[in-house]
Amino acid sequence: MSHHLVAITYRNDLPQLELFCFGLNQFWIDNKVLTLVVNSAPDDSNIEDIKYCKQVVSKIFDQSWSVTIVNGEMEHHNGYIEQAINKILFSLDPRYNDTIVFDTKDLLVRETGIDDFKKDNLYRAAYFITDKTHQDLYPSVVNMFDNDSINTLPATQNLTPWIWNNTQLQTTWNYLNDRFGDYKEWPARYDGFLPTGTEWDSYFAYTYITNNIFQEVNELIILGGVWTHQTYNSALQQEAEFLTQAHKKIWKHSRKVNDIRCFDVTKNILEHFSYPDELIKRWYAKGKEITQQVFE
Repeated sequence: MSHHLVAITYRNDLPQLELFCFGLNQFWIDNKVLTLVVNSAPDDSNIEDIKYCKQVVSKIFDQSWSVTIVNGEMEHHNGYIEQAINKILFSLDPRYNDTIVFDTKDLLVRETGIDDFKKDNLYRAAYFITDKTHQDLYPSVVNMFDNDSINTLPATQNLTPWIWNNTQLQTTWNYLNDRFGDYKEWPARYDGFLPTGTEWDSYFAYTYITNNIFQEVNELIILGGVWTHQTYNSALQQEAEFLTQAHKKIWKHSRKVNDIRCFDVTKNILEHFSYPDELIKRWYAKGKEITQQVFE
């Protein structure tokens, strides 16, 4: 089969799970196979989290979907490491050529499919940034090779959703484990990220240098949203652009916003694209509560 979907969630993102599932069920138009990975909770027990995920999935997805809910493979005090490793491990399913990786912060609002991520066997490279180099954003990438080839890399943000080719991901993964030792030992030496940066930019760097399969830099960006630590005025600008640019199909909402009014911006987007009122109300109340706790 050509592709499948992998999504990562954990306890503090669960208020958004209903919205994520609704958007995927409503607007994803291609292969409807999803693995939902539930990362470990702070108390190392996510039994209730998995139970809740099963209830949401059963309630929202229709019969055309095949959804598997799994416990994350790696428990660690550092959530960055855990979610990064889980994205890789659960993508590497030999039944599929490609994996599209989501975060449950990714809310589909217009029809989206494989053609938004891959055309003519070339892959969308997440979110290009033209005024920086890759090394500017991810200094650890210099550990990737023993030469200066990494200096030629353009910069991309590690924003989900992204697509990676599973054969190339396996090659990258094997290379990293050969170069830096077994991945289970990395957290003790590289706090927060992989030895070469985040999971996305490590894959991007190795692939770009050894087997460039990416689309050109000037591709249209399909994302808009309320980013981590974004200002309210910037969120309003994102909203205005998103509503007038039909190629933007996925609205992201981070719980780590500096201004609680950003919730109203996302609420406006969800109402505009006819998300159910009861889902919006539940997310709005619980999500704001968790965000306020983050900054207390």
